[in-house]
Amino acid sequence: VRVICMNCGQWSAVYQIKNLPENLSCKKCGARLLTIVKEGLKTEKIIGKYFRKGKLTQEEKEKLQKLFNLASLYLTYGKKAVIAYSVRGIGLDTLKRILSKYYRDENEFFEELYNAQREFLKKRKFWKI
Repeated sequence: VRVICMNCGQWSAVYQIKNLPENLSCKKCGARLLTIVKEGLKTEKIIGKYFRKGKLTQEEKEKLQKLFNLASLYLTYGKKAVIAYSVRGIGLDTLKRILSKYYRDENEFFEELYNAQREFLKKRKFWKI
């Protein structure tokens, strides 16, 4: 998973989820406002454009807002947000719903992730792609 600083936009790093530090912060500015990125270069270009004060299209603005929302969730929930977001079929809305619940233990949390992925796979065939 790739994490990018949304405070300065000058630092990013790639980690395996199991090696992701619990209290990760930007190595350049020290901020903890880090976003989680699944896609690669396109997202980094949008972030770079934003920090260079470039003109963003409507689609890029929406993507940037999503990245800031993910950064906020990472700031609040830490590694748990990264784990949940890395599951196939879990988008921003589902991620917020899953993270906002209380879980007695890790097994309950992972069971919820499994159920969300299963729901995605069941409903996916009805979507136009």
